[in-house]
Amino acid sequence: MAYIIPQGWWRVIELLQLNKVELTRFKKDTSIEVEVYHIENYKSSATQYEMHHSNRNVTITSSMQK
Repeated sequence: MAYIIPQGWWRVIELLQLNKVELTRFKKDTSIEVEVYHIENYKSSATQYEMHHSNRNVTITSSMQK
């Protein structure tokens, strides 16, 4: 499994590197077919825990995109 992260998301990349996540940069512009997930709906808890709201009843859709 892999994730494609746009290079403009530098803050996400920094955090991943701080946590020793191995990253590989594409050497040139590349088109690949990937499975994309979209969150369609969810319910958040009314109260937060450690500054985050937990989510439940999450529904997603997926599609193949190039």
